[in-house]
Amino acid sequence: MGDEEATIRSDAEAGSVDAMVRLAQLLSRWGATEEAMAEAEPWFRRAAEAGSTYEMECLALFLSRRGATDEAESWYRRAAEAGSDGAVLYLARFLRARGAKDEAESWYRRVTDDRYAVPAMTGLAQLLHERGAAEDAIAVYRQAFGRDYVAATCSALARVHEWVPDLLARGRFEAAEAVLRELERQEEYMARIEEEYEARIRDEIARTGVVPATGGSSWGTMVMTMVATAAVIPFLQTIMAKAGEDGYGAVRSAIRRMSRREQVQPAEPDGQKNVIIHVPVNVPDEALRRLMSMDLAALMRASNSSAIEVSWDDDQQEWKVVTRG
Repeated sequence: MGDEEATIRSDAEAGSVDAMVRLAQLLSRWGATEEAMAEAEPWFRRAAEAGSTYEMECLALFLSRRGATDEAESWYRRAAEAGSDGAVLYLARFLRARGAKDEAESWYRRVTDDRYAVPAMTGLAQLLHERGAAEDAIAVYRQAFGRDYVAATCSALARVHEWVPDLLARGRFEAAEAVLRELERQEEYMARIEEEYEARIRDEIARTGVVPATGGSSWGTMVMTMVATAAVIPFLQTIMAKAGEDGYGAVRSAIRRMSRREQVQPAEPDGQKNVIIHVPVNVPDEALRRLMSMDLAALMRASNSSAIEVSWDDDQQEWKVVTRG
């Protein structure tokens, strides 16, 4: 036992609720032995019984890790009913994971604290999307974006990208197009944020002569990749038909909005397989014309694999199709 742990243990035994939680957290840190976890539990319980909603949340999290989900829910609920917005958010997430989506929705809607408002709104929007209420989901996400928390906005954008292939798989083209329009609006906002950030970097370099370490831009890649379903082609055809003379430009824009660096597999209703399409950022009109003349549905039906992968071969000026899985 180190000096720090000995001091914390002494304070906990003397009745300090804060020390009880700190000791329990030390004992139950990731990788802890079963013996240490067993010792941590009574300290978490003593703190929760004597402390505030924070201590209740700590016990609930611990119990959830231990697989005692029913009791974990009761402690999340107790803290939430005592007025903790953090506990309200955690309870809503917990209920959603257990499949109690209607009750989860009601708790998501109760969050008012700005620290938890954005994740609560994104959780609520996801529930609405899963229910099929695409317009309501977009409206809630728009409220979340309006909170101006950049990190949370990036996370929310990633989640919204996952909606598009799901909507396409269900033939809900208008809803998918509405989601893409919202993505374009928010990505334009994020691009402005990035431009402002890069301008500050340039100013700092000019002022100090020191080049700061940065992760680089995340908004441009040589190839765009989208995971969708066979329905993506008729969807793009619909967009092109609506766009008139700028049809191919509209398709390029739609593909860009459907694409992002980290892909998440969409739902596969009725056993439908996935299609992964790799598109050059400056894809030529001829490539788009050929892509939209392909019958991806037939290719997928003929394949015994879990997915087909389509990529443009610039040298051969044709789309290559390979199977995956």
